[in-house]
Amino acid sequence: MTWTHPLSADHPLVGRIYDPQAKVFIAEEAAMLRAAAADHLLLGERHDNADHHRLQARVVQAALSADRNRRIAMEMLTPDQGRAAAGFLASRPMDASGFGEAVGWGETGWPDWAIYQPIAEQALTFAVPIVPANLDRAEVQAMRTRGIAALAPDRRAAIRADRPIPAGIRASMEQEIADSHCGMLPTAALAPFAVIQWARDAAMAAAMTEGGGRSILIAGAGHVRTDRAVPWHLLARQPEAGIVSIAFREVAAGETDPTKTDWPYDLVWFTPRVDDVDPCVRFRERMQPGARSAASAPISPPGGRRE
Repeated sequence: MTWTHPLSADHPLVGRIYDPQAKVFIAEEAAMLRAAAADHLLLGERHDNADHHRLQARVVQAALSADRNRRIAMEMLTPDQGRAAAGFLASRPMDASGFGEAVGWGETGWPDWAIYQPIAEQALTFAVPIVPANLDRAEVQAMRTRGIAALAPDRRAAIRADRPIPAGIRASMEQEIADSHCGMLPTAALAPFAVIQWARDAAMAAAMTEGGGRSILIAGAGHVRTDRAVPWHLLARQPEAGIVSIAFREVAAGETDPTKTDWPYDLVWFTPRVDDVDPCVRFRERMQPGARSAASAPISPPGGRRE
């Protein structure tokens, strides 16, 4: 594969796929077979890494080739974009270049639609729906002060977000939120942010399972970790479901032995880096007055630290 981002392309892990449970590397063909067999396939990314989206599209193609009875749920889309997304796909255009304009992608703060387009091309090829998986901006804003009670009762019931967060998961989430935001969040903000993250994960699981059938999720790597996040909510809904979580992760200088990391994914696919900018420097820039962040990603951390 010719990488879009050449930084660290000569790293020994680049292009390799690691199975954390078996502690072995596996061939791409084996990874594709596992992906195709899953009832629910979760593909975790760094949002601005074009190579992650190219690889996601390859996995999506393999899964849909085996069974096109799937929906593609995207973290980047909110319910208020759902009608426009469905309308665009129903028109059966020749390519997916206009999808971003149709749903107002450029106004959301997510990376350029062009790097996500290969995923939508697969949806068009196999005639499968792309559905919104996130909360609306208004819901998130209201939850900052009112917590889960800010969601309408029918919305809470639909996504099953009113279940209490298990204590161990809550503590882990709050610590990760603090770390990934470079210690710049006040302690009082951690619990509300954890509740929002919990609700977003619940909403993604609901979007994946709505109407039955199998699904594929496109989301940041933090949302597809198997020790909590969307897989936790999926299993609460469908205890017998087969779930496969694949994280696309950028390599790091000096880190060549994946056995030394406790990866919370079924598979880890290593890629080159977008840049070597200190993520905390980037985060501070985003926090400056006038900086715009993704409307549907209100607590996304800097760079690739949580994705």
